[in-house]
Amino acid sequence: MSAWIRRGSVILLTMLLFLTAAVAENAQIPILIDGVRVAFFDADGNLLTPKAENGLLYVPLQAFCENMGLSAEVQGQSVAVDGTRIGMFDEAGNFLTPMQMDGVDYVPLAPFCNALGIQIAEENGGFSVTRKKAEQPAAETKAQTGKIALTPYNFGDYFSYSVRETNVKMTGMQVSGDGFFPGNYEVDYVLTCEARSVFEIENVSFQLVGKPRGLEMEDVVIYADMPASGSLNQTVHKSGDLLWTRAPEKEEASLKDVTLNDVSGCLIVNDQEKADAANLASFQSGESLFQAEEYGWAEEVFGALSRIDYPNAKEKEDEARNALMKAEAKKEETYQKAVALEEAEDYEQAISVYEGLGDYKDCAERIMACNEKAEEKARNAMKELKYQEATKKEASGEYSGAFQIYEEIGDYKDSIARGSFCVKKYQALNRIIKYTSEHDGVCDEFIYSYDEQGFPQSMKKKAKLSYTESYIVDSDGFIFGSRYEGQWLPQEGHTVIADVAYDDHENEVFRRSTYRSPDNQIHQDGAILTETREYTYDEYDNMLKMKISDGMYEREYTYKYEYDVYGRIETKTELKNQEVIYKAEYFYDDNGILWKIKYDKYFNNDEKNTWIDTYTYAYYGTERVRTEEGLAEHRERMNQLIEEAQKEPEKTYATLKPGSNGQEVLDARMKLYELGYFKKKPTQTEYTDSMADYVKKFEKDHGLTQDGVLSPEDQEVLFGL
Repeated sequence: MSAWIRRGSVILLTMLLFLTAAVAENAQIPILIDGVRVAFFDADGNLLTPKAENGLLYVPLQAFCENMGLSAEVQGQSVAVDGTRIGMFDEAGNFLTPMQMDGVDYVPLAPFCNALGIQIAEENGGFSVTRKKAEQPAAETKAQTGKIALTPYNFGDYFSYSVRETNVKMTGMQVSGDGFFPGNYEVDYVLTCEARSVFEIENVSFQLVGKPRGLEMEDVVIYADMPASGSLNQTVHKSGDLLWTRAPEKEEASLKDVTLNDVSGCLIVNDQEKADAANLASFQSGESLFQAEEYGWAEEVFGALSRIDYPNAKEKEDEARNALMKAEAKKEETYQKAVALEEAEDYEQAISVYEGLGDYKDCAERIMACNEKAEEKARNAMKELKYQEATKKEASGEYSGAFQIYEEIGDYKDSIARGSFCVKKYQALNRIIKYTSEHDGVCDEFIYSYDEQGFPQSMKKKAKLSYTESYIVDSDGFIFGSRYEGQWLPQEGHTVIADVAYDDHENEVFRRSTYRSPDNQIHQDGAILTETREYTYDEYDNMLKMKISDGMYEREYTYKYEYDVYGRIETKTELKNQEVIYKAEYFYDDNGILWKIKYDKYFNNDEKNTWIDTYTYAYYGTERVRTEEGLAEHRERMNQLIEEAQKEPEKTYATLKPGSNGQEVLDARMKLYELGYFKKKPTQTEYTDSMADYVKKFEKDHGLTQDGVLSPEDQEVLFGL
């Protein structure tokens, strides 16, 4: 069946349908093709009605073109008819795009026909379309081909473009106790660009630059080459770290302040007059930019016109380039003057000059820097006044007041070092007269006494278990020994005698403590408990290690410290075999000296209790000074105590007999084994009847009383062999 017969059948069917069926209101607008009223259907025979939108009548593209004997398809924002792209415009010259309604592509009837040169007229409340294209008057000649140069200022007249983000993946910055971990992002930016006209495209390229909203991301730069089809879809992938965004939103990846740059190429039109008009508008735009001293933009516009050989464009391009070079040279000269003013600390004048330069180079950043420097200069001027006041106080011995000012002005000149010095001096002029230790609902008091020189005399502990520590001092008033007396252990009457040695910095380096009960016994059979402690310090007199030995156990503790800017301890951690025993936090009063220590003591790695030591001072106004004589007697005392402690203690023995048990029994068995009384190496710690028999044999061999009991005298003989 021929196309005309098929179309005739469609027309007859259409007329019958209009006679027998009610249709939508839009369908009442008659559309005639070559004088015959028509209706439109999809491939399944469903009626497609015209749609009124924005004052225009839209018809289904495929159905209309089938009636017209044409083939058509939608390409982006344009329509291709018989393989040729067309542009549709309303009476005001606005570019029109196809619309999809109920899944069907529609085009505006009149603009579509006008774009194809098809005659269309309004008649009797409808439209009359003539299938044949309108013929040109015989006298009219074909227009000459021309070129329209593209610039950033007219690009939007001929092309529409947009950038959207997709496939956005991002995680925010993660913060932990050990620091922070940067987040990351991945984004695909999709550039869509469509020609607004049917003009031929020649070597068109451009650049878009946009900044993501709210994210610490670099600018997104997209370079694009426009294809001859006039339709472009291009994807740029971006990824990186997000350093400062905690909880980023996907919307933050969208672009703002998108700028069109580096436009090049042209459009070819079959109308020289239209091309001349467009290029003249660009030329005038370039002249306006030149007059506004926007020489760079003017050079770009004239350069685009020069590339299509537009009259006088090359000369104007050169003129704009030369003017730009002169302007840049002048700006650079002015910029260097501003830099010199900034370096001379004349920040107010420098800011004024930078502001006059606008966005030249880094003027915006330098203005911010000048403002910050000006504020810093003002602050430093105030700090200098306070600094001079503090140094006067320091020179007059007002160490407390001086420190408070040094602390206020912070890291100015050598204020931290001077503040540290003042703290130490003020500390030396004061003495601790009391400190309290609060723990487990109990408050222990420690009271210190001094002589008239401020030399330490004693410390008394007032608590459930109370004792007195009496100090032995050298001729300079520094402690080189001490003794404890009082209730040391919970059992009534127990006392401790402690000998202590100190180094030249008054750090305790050795302690020997002897614990005694009222009957001079603390262990069974008369043994006396003696404990020694040895200490190691760093160069700042902070304890690094403490070793404790008591004859039965040996323990070693290590310490870690953190300091503030004045060299004072902020935190201290005690560890035993790498296990945290306690953590202490140090607090200082307004005078800069220690006021409070808060301890968190840990048990079994999951339990802890807290206690707080609080210090009270008295101002003596005197400072103890080291002399060579005092140091000499100090060292002599220390060496004496350490030498005595290193002596092998006299061995004492407890009576062993049937029923006794322990290491002493095993030691006796081992010695008897070595002497040949036991044939098998012993492991038993119990004093058995059979052991008593071997002991009797030993006693007989050595002329001792043969009672099977190892008396202290018997053991002296046994272990002396």
